[in-house]
Amino acid sequence: MGEVKKSSLSDYGRGSAAYGGDGWRGRETRHVDEIGTLWGGCGIDSEWRRLRRVVLHRPGKEVVVDDHQADSSLFLDSLDLARAQAEHDELREAYVSASVTVVDVEPPEPVSPNQMFCADLFAMTPQGAVLARPASAARAGEEVHVAKALATSHVPILKVLTGQAVFEGMKAYKDDSGKIWLFRPTENYKRISISSERLAMPELGESVFLSALNKLLTLDSDWVKPGIGNSVYIRPFIFGSEYCIAASPSRKYKFMIILSPVQSYYSGYIKVLVAEKYSRAANGGVGYAKAAGNYGSQFYPTRLAQKEGYDQIIWTDSKNHKFLEEAGTMNIFVRIDDTIITAPTTDTILDGITRKSIIKIAEDNNIKVEVRPISIDEVIEAHSVGKLKEIFGSGTAVVVSEISSFGYRGNIDSLKINLLNENIESIITKEEDTDTLNYWFRSFNYDTLRFEVKNKLDFDEFKLAKREYENDTLIISKYSDKFELGDQFSLKTTIPIIDLDNSKITIINKDSTLIPFTTEFNNHKIDFDFEILPSDRYSIEIMPNAIIDFFDNTNDTLNYSFTTKKRSDYGNLYLNLSGISYDKLIVELLNLKGEIIRSNFLTSNSDPCTFENILPGDYTIRVVNDINKNNLWDTGDFLKKIKPEPTYHYSDTIKVRANWVIRERL
Repeated sequence: MGEVKKSSLSDYGRGSAAYGGDGWRGRETRHVDEIGTLWGGCGIDSEWRRLRRVVLHRPGKEVVVDDHQADSSLFLDSLDLARAQAEHDELREAYVSASVTVVDVEPPEPVSPNQMFCADLFAMTPQGAVLARPASAARAGEEVHVAKALATSHVPILKVLTGQAVFEGMKAYKDDSGKIWLFRPTENYKRISISSERLAMPELGESVFLSALNKLLTLDSDWVKPGIGNSVYIRPFIFGSEYCIAASPSRKYKFMIILSPVQSYYSGYIKVLVAEKYSRAANGGVGYAKAAGNYGSQFYPTRLAQKEGYDQIIWTDSKNHKFLEEAGTMNIFVRIDDTIITAPTTDTILDGITRKSIIKIAEDNNIKVEVRPISIDEVIEAHSVGKLKEIFGSGTAVVVSEISSFGYRGNIDSLKINLLNENIESIITKEEDTDTLNYWFRSFNYDTLRFEVKNKLDFDEFKLAKREYENDTLIISKYSDKFELGDQFSLKTTIPIIDLDNSKITIINKDSTLIPFTTEFNNHKIDFDFEILPSDRYSIEIMPNAIIDFFDNTNDTLNYSFTTKKRSDYGNLYLNLSGISYDKLIVELLNLKGEIIRSNFLTSNSDPCTFENILPGDYTIRVVNDINKNNLWDTGDFLKKIKPEPTYHYSDTIKVRANWVIRERL
């Protein structure tokens, strides 16, 4: 279609891939060689098929440009219009004579320069056409006209959405007089507007939203049945509908409403699983928007939970999986004593309309409501002392649904794993802060390992085929990079430890004085017990072969050191527990995040309870009645109605300051 001046190429340079630059790579295989691999996933199993239909555009004024328009329109040179039209007509006639249907693209006047309607606009698959949007501004809009031509020819267009989709959930009710009522529809409009803004979608006018609802309910009023428990669920939604593939906001959107008669969403009580691995939303994300993707990402973990017998998942914060956020289709409420607690609506939690209504009704009826973060630990503790009255969810679909039980972590002590093969040396360890168990074994001659896993209620047998792996590498590191007075120096290892030789370990202080010490090790952790004084520096040297792991690996020379602060940098706390009667208590010092800083184990109320050398800050106290006398807080089992050991919280925040002594009576 016209000649290109040789000099034009040098004007653009050879730096781009399109003109043979550094980014250019020629084809390395023939098309026929790629059939079944690269193109097999698209349903293409042959290099040729009979051509049935083509899309053509007869060149027009868009190819005629002045010299001053050439650069802005991405032309290297002007074209010969008459020659281009003649070549098109000849090609069209050849297709027609071969019984190939020609679909003409005829855009309305005026057409922008360089709208060539080239073949790169769409690709065909057995299911239909995949339509692209040209990246250059000069060719903007071509896809619209091609889409119309394809639609006229009944060619399906496979729309690849940009992820822009928001929706709402509403209900309509009919009273005994036949009048239809909507529940707070303006709140739904406000929320879909907020969702649209977050997904870079245009705002829908409130009058359009409400009038469309009224029109549809008028047309389908017979579907709305009167009576308690009957309603019509309404789903307004907006999505990007442009026929194109582009990593940018759609330029066209559709607003639609569908509805269906419904009854109760859940039948009976709900069992939920507290999320500890998967997350629904993260800070800074789209959790507060009613976006389609928020729900799609929940399906897989919810399916896993349902396989374990749960109905839904209570989602927790994505950072620590500690604080309750919402549950699938519901906002969550917890009633402790006579107070209703629900999480605040942040950028990870949907601002539920039913939720807002419950809060308002409760407050109008003088029921105390606290909108604040609530942790799963607080819920368990409330249950342990009989203060947890109920947990329920709210939402348009579920209305108010009671949660009868929830699953949260298991008890490893009830799980027994036995290796059924004989004469295999092995040990089992549990990863800290996870539910993962690792089974370590030495070389064996079996092709398959057989395990028996059982607890009090069930057992199963598993087989593990033998595969050859290299032994893990023994890596030894400090348990924590932070060290304060009162802490214990510890090391952690990647492989379980089976032997430790203290004679090959020395500890000295800043005066080069040898410090006596003892050690204890348990699988992956080595604890060092020695007197640690303020304003001192300690160096630990571990000579080769002092540490032996399960695979008989040993250490090289290791050196560690740390410095302690002076005592005046810390505060001290003395607690008086003389008014409490008990056999054994666990007294825990917590920071305001609920993390345990120190613990004391008391066997009588005459034992002193002191927390010395505490960093300045704000703290709280938790006391556990250690009924089982195992120095652990036993959380019980909610599903089996086994109560956790009772816990008590000191209501006031304790402020610890440097070089201060604080005395508190509990």
